[in-house]
Amino acid sequence: MTAFLTTDERVQSFVAHSAGVTRADLVRELRVATPTVISAVRRLLGAGTIVEDDGPPPGSTRGRPSRRLHAPGPAPRLGLLRWSDGVARTTLIGFDGTPLAEEPLDDAGDLDAAAAQIRRLAGAAPVRAMVVSVPAPLLSTGGAQGVPSPKSDAHGFPILVENDANLAALGEQHHGGAATTGDFVYLKLTNREFGAAIVTNGRLVRGTHGYAGEIAHLQIDADGPLCACGGRGCLRSQVHSLVVDTAQAAYEHAVTFAGLAGLAATGNAGAARILHDIGRTIGRPLAQLCTFLDPATVIVDDTIGAAAEPIAAGLRSAFTTHAPPAIAAHVPVAVSTLGPSAERQGALELTREPARTGHHTGSRNGFR
Repeated sequence: MTAFLTTDERVQSFVAHSAGVTRADLVRELRVATPTVISAVRRLLGAGTIVEDDGPPPGSTRGRPSRRLHAPGPAPRLGLLRWSDGVARTTLIGFDGTPLAEEPLDDAGDLDAAAAQIRRLAGAAPVRAMVVSVPAPLLSTGGAQGVPSPKSDAHGFPILVENDANLAALGEQHHGGAATTGDFVYLKLTNREFGAAIVTNGRLVRGTHGYAGEIAHLQIDADGPLCACGGRGCLRSQVHSLVVDTAQAAYEHAVTFAGLAGLAATGNAGAARILHDIGRTIGRPLAQLCTFLDPATVIVDDTIGAAAEPIAAGLRSAFTTHAPPAIAAHVPVAVSTLGPSAERQGALELTREPARTGHHTGSRNGFR
């Protein structure tokens, strides 16, 4: 069910999911007229549902900095459940993006245990939500803004499930190299999987069923091997073959994607060549995608360290061959500089989406 939020609810929600904002911030982020925001803030301050700081200290020589609006009480926290190298971890995050605590989670599929762990890490601080970052295709209905989990009501805060590439793209959109454009493709790579996220006209494209951006599952060989997604001959299998079969022939020890990245960091030419080939392999369908979408840029995840630049170079090479000259020349491929903070910042931005869009999928109480 979609709940449409009033301006007061949108302002309250954005303030509640921030580390402090000004009225000017609200006008810009919510795209609401200044008088409307000022009136909503006045009502919420009167009701005590938001508070305002005291401004600069006495004797300050600064001008008149804008007073910041906060939720009343202790600073709120956000929980994040994510997977790194196959290990599930819960992270407690402040709404300024600072990671405050992190612990491994024994049972990755136990959302109750994850929520309890976040609650324990937060102590007396309020938890606004827990975001579950899923490193796999996430099927949903209606392209929801983070799929609400039925576990939410049991823990007193919303639990939102979102694809990890989508979260990283949200972080990049608001805090990284895509902050000045509303159209880009984000390529997420890990030591086990890869996928893409698409942002068009400033909005994350999830698709009707949540499958948008799953470039790893494009079919490139009708008679290829079966994939875990149920398809056959997916791009994922060809990239896996490059790592396991092609690269393995050059090394005596077992080769993994992480191993190739480590070798590339030491200047190993063979490892860099294989990573470049991986970029070219992914780059062909990505070039076709960019021909359809005409984005301003393609951004490559940098959490893979030294592997990012050879892969980006392979993408550029593929664009030269497989994209029209107008795309190859005018859609740059850049490497992100956010590192793991992209996913964390994206989780924060996910909780702000209802305030920005004016509607919330799920319980109306989810905007808290």
